[in-house]
Amino acid sequence: MHQGSQSLKTHWKGLSVFVEHPEVPMDNNPGEKFIRNPVTVRKQNLSRPPETEVVHD
Repeated sequence: MHQGSQSLKTHWKGLSVFVEHPEVPMDNNPGEKFIRNPVTVRKQNLSRPPETEVVHD
């Protein structure tokens, strides 16, 4: 528990910046959504056997 509370104390200013600056989003959802498809495709391709041909639309 101590390690978690210490981390929270250390990073509190950065974690709560959106309170003083409402233009800053609370999360990174647009960034996460932007990279989700390429990451998903990469993971799917890495799990296929090498002889499988991958066709993208």
